[in-house]
Amino acid sequence: MRSLALVGLAHASPAMRVGRLSLAEKQLVELARALATGAALLVLDEPTSALTAPQSRRLHEVLREQVNAGVTVIYISHRLGDVLDFCDHISVLRDGEVRLTRPSAELSEAALIREMAGVDADFEASERGPAAALPAHLSVHNLRTAALPHPISFECRRGEILGIAGLAGSGRTELLRAIFGLDKRLGGAVRLDVGGTSVELRGTKQAIRCGVGLVAEDRASEGVFQDQRLAFNVTVAGLRRIASRTGRLIRSREASAVTGLVRELRVKSDGIDQPMRTLSGGNQQKAMLGRWLHCDAQLLLLDEPTRGVDVAAKLAIHEELVHLRDAGRSIVAVSSELDELASLCDRIIVLSNRKLVREFQRSELRQEDILAAAFSEYA
Repeated sequence: MRSLALVGLAHASPAMRVGRLSLAEKQLVELARALATGAALLVLDEPTSALTAPQSRRLHEVLREQVNAGVTVIYISHRLGDVLDFCDHISVLRDGEVRLTRPSAELSEAALIREMAGVDADFEASERGPAAALPAHLSVHNLRTAALPHPISFECRRGEILGIAGLAGSGRTELLRAIFGLDKRLGGAVRLDVGGTSVELRGTKQAIRCGVGLVAEDRASEGVFQDQRLAFNVTVAGLRRIASRTGRLIRSREASAVTGLVRELRVKSDGIDQPMRTLSGGNQQKAMLGRWLHCDAQLLLLDEPTRGVDVAAKLAIHEELVHLRDAGRSIVAVSSELDELASLCDRIIVLSNRKLVREFQRSELRQEDILAAAFSEYA
């Protein structure tokens, strides 16, 4: 119980099944287990990838106490702010080689990005015109589920990236699942503009037919078929597009479709028959995006689209999302990284304790205001 309390899980019962926890809570359980061993050396691989900023700060406080008590910590992360905030020394690896080792006080995010990606990276999406000038693509009206007891209403307009901010447990993932039809609705409606006709979405199959795609937060358990080929993972949601009238898979169509998407998304692989589990996290994430581009999805629901990927892959995903936005697709993106939302999104809505509490236009985005809104319903 003490280890659970240390990482912010004092409310969790030790008898609770881990499968019922969110991805962030599962990650905290792993950290509690590591702390409970009393180890002299802790090796942490992406310890904050699923955590919000307040959770990350709390974790760093706990780890600093461990370091002060004589524990050595090896901290592996693509969250550069976390690395600079917590670590005393930083080493950068690229292509299997150590490129740099220096005290963290001598480094900046820009310097780390140059070493990790081999490029200068200061990405910020170009600003679109006022959202009100764009036609509504997705309309959510008074939506309620068992996990979202308070009615939620908002719109995402065509050719817009709409961000969803909030603390872990605020209902962000549950909102995407409800829109996609994975969770039963208790009230309200989700409507989509399809060719000028407003269609009410009532289930997942209909959502996919109407051009909606979901990239889940936990790609390992909810997205990727690890033992299947890259080609299968990209085309599985749209097999009809590469099959004959009798339903037989046509390999030449598969190869053409997947090769084109791999090239467009810059997926690094040994070929379309490579098993998914052997691809890096960033390339797996690009393949998940390719799955819905193969289906010609016009509305993309993305839950932590760059979680656990390296800087170069993150920049590539951001560039592709902006390209898709500029081509007229709509994107609803959840992220725990406020910097990512601020650089990528045209608007941001904020959930707090499973309520929609604020909306910010891009010109109004200030991290302290977003955080204040995210905490507002927990007072």
